[in-house]
Amino acid sequence: MFAPWFIELVSVLSNVCVGISALAVTIISFVGLQQWRRELTGKTKFDVAHRMAVLANRYRDEYKKARNPFTFPGESSKREKGENETHNETDILDEYFARQGRLTPLQDILRQLYEISWEAEILLDKNINRAIVPLEDSFKKLYSSIQAYFFTRYELIRRNHDFNNDESMQNYYKVIYGYDDEISDEVEIATSAIVNKMKSYLK
Repeated sequence: MFAPWFIELVSVLSNVCVGISALAVTIISFVGLQQWRRELTGKTKFDVAHRMAVLANRYRDEYKKARNPFTFPGESSKREKGENETHNETDILDEYFARQGRLTPLQDILRQLYEISWEAEILLDKNINRAIVPLEDSFKKLYSSIQAYFFTRYELIRRNHDFNNDESMQNYYKVIYGYDDEISDEVEIATSAIVNKMKSYLK
Protein backbone atom coordinates (compact mmCIF):
# COMPACT_ATOMS: atom_id res chain seq x y z
CA MET A 1 0.00 0.00 0.00
CA PHE A 2 1.23 3.47 -0.89
CA ALA A 3 1.32 6.18 1.68
CA PRO A 4 -1.54 8.73 1.48
CA TRP A 5 0.88 11.57 0.72
CA PHE A 6 2.27 9.60 -2.28
CA ILE A 7 -1.19 8.93 -3.69
CA GLU A 8 -2.07 12.61 -3.30
CA LEU A 9 1.19 13.63 -5.06
CA VAL A 10 0.47 11.32 -7.98
CA SER A 11 -3.04 12.77 -8.26
CA VAL A 12 -1.69 16.33 -8.27
CA LEU A 13 0.97 15.49 -10.88
CA SER A 14 -1.66 13.75 -12.99
CA ASN A 15 -3.88 16.82 -12.90
CA VAL A 16 -0.93 19.03 -13.78
CA CYS A 17 -0.07 16.83 -16.77
CA VAL A 18 -3.67 16.92 -17.97
CA GLY A 19 -3.67 20.71 -17.62
CA ILE A 20 -0.39 21.07 -19.49
CA SER A 21 -1.66 18.79 -22.25
CA ALA A 22 -4.85 20.80 -22.60
CA LEU A 23 -2.85 24.03 -22.70
CA ALA A 24 -0.50 22.58 -25.31
CA VAL A 25 -3.44 21.49 -27.48
CA THR A 26 -4.96 24.96 -27.15
CA ILE A 27 -1.70 26.68 -28.15
CA ILE A 28 -1.13 24.34 -31.08
CA SER A 29 -4.71 24.82 -32.24
CA PHE A 30 -4.40 28.61 -31.99
CA VAL A 31 -1.10 28.66 -33.91
CA GLY A 32 -2.58 26.34 -36.53
CA LEU A 33 -5.67 28.52 -36.86
CA GLN A 34 -3.56 31.65 -37.27
CA GLN A 35 -1.44 29.92 -39.91
CA TRP A 36 -4.58 28.74 -41.72
CA ARG A 37 -6.01 32.27 -41.63
CA ARG A 38 -2.79 33.71 -43.08
CA GLU A 39 -2.75 31.12 -45.85
CA LEU A 40 -6.45 31.67 -46.59
CA THR A 41 -6.04 35.47 -46.63
CA GLY A 42 -3.00 35.17 -48.88
CA LYS A 43 -4.86 32.93 -51.30
CA THR A 44 -7.89 35.23 -51.30
CA LYS A 45 -5.70 38.25 -52.00
CA PHE A 46 -4.01 36.36 -54.83
CA ASP A 47 -7.35 35.35 -56.35
CA VAL A 48 -8.78 38.87 -56.15
CA ALA A 49 -5.64 40.44 -57.63
CA HIS A 50 -5.51 37.84 -60.40
CA ARG A 51 -9.16 38.40 -61.34
CA MET A 52 -8.73 42.17 -61.41
CA ALA A 53 -5.63 41.95 -63.62
CA VAL A 54 -7.34 39.53 -66.02
CA LEU A 55 -10.47 41.69 -66.25
CA ALA A 56 -8.44 44.84 -66.90
CA ASN A 57 -6.58 43.13 -69.74
CA ARG A 58 -9.84 41.79 -71.14
CA TYR A 59 -11.32 45.29 -71.13
CA ARG A 60 -8.34 46.65 -73.06
CA ASP A 61 -8.64 43.89 -75.67
CA GLU A 62 -12.41 44.29 -76.04
CA TYR A 63 -12.05 48.05 -76.33
CA LYS A 64 -9.71 47.55 -79.28
CA LYS A 65 -12.22 45.21 -80.88
CA ALA A 66 -15.06 47.66 -80.30
CA ARG A 67 -13.19 50.39 -82.16
CA ASN A 68 -12.03 48.20 -85.02
CA PRO A 69 -12.82 50.20 -88.19
CA PHE A 70 -14.12 47.12 -89.99
CA THR A 71 -17.73 46.07 -89.41
CA PHE A 72 -18.85 42.61 -90.48
CA PRO A 73 -22.30 41.79 -91.96
CA GLY A 74 -23.07 39.22 -89.28
CA GLU A 75 -22.95 41.88 -86.56
CA SER A 76 -26.24 43.38 -87.73
CA SER A 77 -27.97 40.19 -88.89
CA LYS A 78 -30.28 40.08 -85.85
CA ARG A 79 -31.61 43.59 -86.30
CA GLU A 80 -35.26 43.77 -87.27
CA LYS A 81 -35.61 45.91 -90.40
CA GLY A 82 -38.33 48.55 -90.67
CA GLU A 83 -40.93 48.20 -93.43
CA ASN A 84 -40.17 51.47 -95.16
CA GLU A 85 -36.42 51.73 -94.59
CA THR A 86 -34.46 53.24 -97.43
CA HIS A 87 -31.14 51.74 -98.42
CA ASN A 88 -29.27 54.60 -96.76
CA GLU A 89 -31.29 54.27 -93.56
CA THR A 90 -30.58 50.54 -93.48
CA ASP A 91 -26.85 51.15 -93.80
CA ILE A 92 -26.83 53.61 -90.91
CA LEU A 93 -29.08 51.51 -88.65
CA ASP A 94 -27.11 48.32 -89.35
CA GLU A 95 -23.85 50.06 -88.51
CA TYR A 96 -25.36 51.53 -85.33
CA PHE A 97 -26.68 48.11 -84.28
CA ALA A 98 -23.26 46.54 -84.81
CA ARG A 99 -21.43 49.24 -82.89
CA GLN A 100 -23.92 49.06 -80.03
CA GLY A 101 -23.44 45.31 -79.87
CA ARG A 102 -19.72 45.77 -79.36
CA LEU A 103 -20.41 47.76 -76.21
CA THR A 104 -22.08 44.83 -74.44
CA PRO A 105 -18.85 42.94 -73.53
CA LEU A 106 -17.27 46.19 -72.32
CA GLN A 107 -20.25 46.92 -70.09
CA ASP A 108 -20.15 43.40 -68.66
CA ILE A 109 -16.41 43.56 -67.92
CA LEU A 110 -16.78 46.94 -66.22
CA ARG A 111 -19.54 45.54 -64.04
CA GLN A 112 -17.32 42.61 -63.03
CA LEU A 113 -14.40 44.94 -62.35
CA TYR A 114 -16.44 47.05 -59.96
CA GLU A 115 -17.83 43.96 -58.24
CA ILE A 116 -14.38 42.52 -57.59
CA SER A 117 -13.09 45.96 -56.59
CA TRP A 118 -15.39 45.86 -53.54
CA GLU A 119 -13.35 42.91 -52.27
CA ALA A 120 -10.10 44.52 -53.39
CA GLU A 121 -10.88 47.65 -51.39
CA ILE A 122 -10.98 45.57 -48.21
CA LEU A 123 -8.16 43.14 -48.94
CA LEU A 124 -5.72 45.04 -51.16
CA ASP A 125 -6.11 48.77 -51.71
CA LYS A 126 -8.87 51.03 -50.42
CA ASN A 127 -8.37 53.36 -53.43
CA ILE A 128 -8.53 50.68 -56.12
CA ASN A 129 -11.79 52.09 -57.51
CA ARG A 130 -9.91 55.16 -58.68
CA ALA A 131 -7.87 52.98 -61.03
CA ILE A 132 -11.04 51.76 -62.75
CA VAL A 133 -12.44 55.25 -63.39
CA PRO A 134 -10.34 55.91 -66.55
CA LEU A 135 -11.69 52.69 -68.07
CA GLU A 136 -15.24 53.70 -67.23
CA ASP A 137 -14.59 57.13 -68.77
CA SER A 138 -13.35 55.50 -71.96
CA PHE A 139 -16.57 53.49 -72.15
CA LYS A 140 -18.72 56.59 -71.62
CA LYS A 141 -16.78 58.42 -74.32
CA LEU A 142 -17.27 55.62 -76.84
CA TYR A 143 -20.95 55.15 -75.92
CA SER A 144 -21.83 58.85 -76.19
CA SER A 145 -19.93 59.20 -79.47
CA ILE A 146 -21.85 56.28 -81.00
CA GLN A 147 -25.17 57.76 -79.89
CA ALA A 148 -24.43 61.27 -81.13
CA TYR A 149 -22.82 60.25 -84.42
CA PHE A 150 -25.43 57.79 -85.62
CA PHE A 151 -28.42 59.78 -84.36
CA THR A 152 -27.18 62.81 -86.33
CA ARG A 153 -26.46 60.75 -89.45
CA TYR A 154 -29.87 59.10 -89.31
CA GLU A 155 -31.76 62.36 -88.84
CA LEU A 156 -29.92 63.97 -91.75
CA ILE A 157 -30.80 61.04 -94.01
CA ARG A 158 -34.45 61.07 -92.98
CA ARG A 159 -34.71 64.78 -93.75
CA ASN A 160 -32.75 64.42 -97.01
CA HIS A 161 -30.12 66.84 -95.76
CA ASP A 162 -26.51 66.69 -96.88
CA PHE A 163 -24.09 65.15 -94.42
CA ASN A 164 -22.33 67.93 -92.54
CA ASN A 165 -18.97 66.54 -91.51
CA ASP A 166 -18.16 69.29 -89.03
CA GLU A 167 -15.55 69.15 -86.28
CA SER A 168 -17.83 67.50 -83.71
CA MET A 169 -18.81 64.76 -86.17
CA GLN A 170 -15.17 64.21 -87.05
CA ASN A 171 -14.35 63.83 -83.38
CA TYR A 172 -17.16 61.31 -82.89
CA TYR A 173 -15.92 59.38 -85.90
CA LYS A 174 -12.36 59.25 -84.55
CA VAL A 175 -13.59 57.90 -81.21
CA ILE A 176 -15.72 55.22 -82.87
CA TYR A 177 -13.37 54.12 -85.63
CA GLY A 178 -9.97 55.06 -84.22
CA TYR A 179 -7.25 52.47 -83.80
CA ASP A 180 -3.82 52.64 -82.15
CA ASP A 181 -4.32 56.30 -81.32
CA GLU A 182 -4.31 58.53 -78.25
CA ILE A 183 -7.50 56.98 -76.90
CA SER A 184 -6.01 53.50 -77.23
CA ASP A 185 -2.92 54.73 -75.37
CA GLU A 186 -5.08 56.08 -72.53
CA VAL A 187 -6.81 52.72 -72.12
CA GLU A 188 -3.45 50.93 -72.25
CA ILE A 189 -2.05 53.21 -69.54
CA ALA A 190 -5.13 52.71 -67.32
CA THR A 191 -4.92 48.94 -67.80
CA SER A 192 -1.22 48.86 -66.95
CA ALA A 193 -1.88 50.90 -63.81
CA ILE A 194 -4.34 48.29 -62.53
CA VAL A 195 -2.14 45.33 -63.49
CA ASN A 196 0.93 46.88 -61.86
CA LYS A 197 -1.03 47.50 -58.64
CA MET A 198 -2.02 43.83 -58.61
CA LYS A 199 1.45 42.42 -59.34
CA SER A 200 2.63 42.82 -55.76
CA TYR A 201 -0.13 40.38 -54.68
CA LEU A 202 0.63 37.84 -57.40
CA LYS A 203 4.01 36.67 -56.13
